[in-house]
Amino acid sequence: MVMKKIMLIEISAENTDDPSKQYYADIYLPASVYEIDDAVDKCRGYLVKTDMMPLSISECERVPLLSQLRFDGVTIYELNYLAKQISEFDNTQLAAYNALLPLVVGEYYESDFISIKDLINLTYSLDDYPVASNIFNDTELGEMLIDNGMFEGIENLSDEMIEFLDAEKIGEAHRTEENGVYVNGCYISRAGFELKEVFNGESLPDNAVDNYLFRLDIADDGLLQNWITVPLNENSERFFNLTNVTEFKLIDFESAIPQISKYADGMHNKITLDELQRINELAKGFLFLDEIQSIKFKAALFYEGIETLEDMDKIESILKNVDSYNLKYFNVYPSDFAKDYLNQYLDETFPKEYLELINTNALGDRLMDELQGGYTPYGILLKSSNEQILGNESKHEFMLADFLSKHVLFTEDRLKAEEIPEGLYKYEFRSGAEYIYATLEEKVGVDFSGTILSKEPFDLGEDEYIDLEKEIDGIPDFLDVEMSIKDFINSDFDPEENEDFEESEEQSGDMGLCQ
Repeated sequence: MVMKKIMLIEISAENTDDPSKQYYADIYLPASVYEIDDAVDKCRGYLVKTDMMPLSISECERVPLLSQLRFDGVTIYELNYLAKQISEFDNTQLAAYNALLPLVVGEYYESDFISIKDLINLTYSLDDYPVASNIFNDTELGEMLIDNGMFEGIENLSDEMIEFLDAEKIGEAHRTEENGVYVNGCYISRAGFELKEVFNGESLPDNAVDNYLFRLDIADDGLLQNWITVPLNENSERFFNLTNVTEFKLIDFESAIPQISKYADGMHNKITLDELQRINELAKGFLFLDEIQSIKFKAALFYEGIETLEDMDKIESILKNVDSYNLKYFNVYPSDFAKDYLNQYLDETFPKEYLELINTNALGDRLMDELQGGYTPYGILLKSSNEQILGNESKHEFMLADFLSKHVLFTEDRLKAEEIPEGLYKYEFRSGAEYIYATLEEKVGVDFSGTILSKEPFDLGEDEYIDLEKEIDGIPDFLDVEMSIKDFINSDFDPEENEDFEESEEQSGDMGLCQ
């Protein structure tokens, strides 16, 4: 059974390096694990590295009181399971939950923190409390009690006397005695309420969250109908074997990738087995991506304006070339991108007071146009690639070196951010009174003396630099080997075995130790 989404929640995260920057995402629950991942991605939660992000319920029509509650240490998966339980309620169970919830949260719920454990356990406690349907008030409750002989002592009354009974007062007395309430056209007795403890507050059931990427409601000509989840599973295979056809009627389509919101535009209501297999291959390809690649893929779908699986050729191309996009995760607006760009390239001697005169919104727009950038919910995406960067490397000469127990690539030039492929770390040397390479820093303004690229980061410590004069192996040991960035990325650093190494005729005289 496909569950209806019944709860809208908002999640948020704070940039740990810049608390003024906040990231938000909305998600409707219950949701697939990949929909949850997407909301966390939009909040940059993969960088925050926690599942305890601030959460709040914005809307829940089925249980309105939930949107007024504050939670104590709730996770998105716990809220998702609560939404899943509520979405499966029938009308009487829903009425009972709404009736019993005030007893769980207490009178001061607006100021207290509420335990999600109790709200989940309430979903297991509903069957112990009688629910009478189509009862809206005390009069109707009293009439039901009289008609069914449920009023104490009524068996001793004649029919004539029964006609004089006050149904409203009988209903009121009965309701008061049972602490009963009327909810959604039902009367619910809350006498002796006690909360069961099925959920221990730690381990959710195995079925707490679905794991589909796509979900399709299909039927054969004989109207044998089934929801198919993609990636395809054993249930899908059994359905295909039962139908024994190659084309199906497409009744409905759901996607956990928000950019692919529908299967097709218009009245496309047929899908073949080959098309299903192609969708399955797409899903498997997406799940094969690492965390950063999957976020880039979704950002690229947004950037390229993808909405349906009718664009399958383009979607597959994006999937294949996902690393050709450069995603600036923490840049929400063009002004953010401009500020980061200025921070990267302005000399440290540039007067900071002049920065206030720069229209960063206009600069950001201009830079994004030149670099083929665009806004996405995951950050600003630039249509530039490692291959494009590597193709421009002839502007700089690089030499392999041993430095602080790492192999690095050295150049005498400054490098722009877009010239550095992902996966490499850039550092700059500052010269001193006696040494050309006196300190190693992320960015150097004055006394710049060279740049290195490394596959592994250097620990700059609290001072944000390494004093090379105090390091035993703090002098770069140039290996007399010229190398491209591309070869450096793919190299195992063994000059005798790596055919891509090109030995230079002589080491540059400018790379000496002292001035």
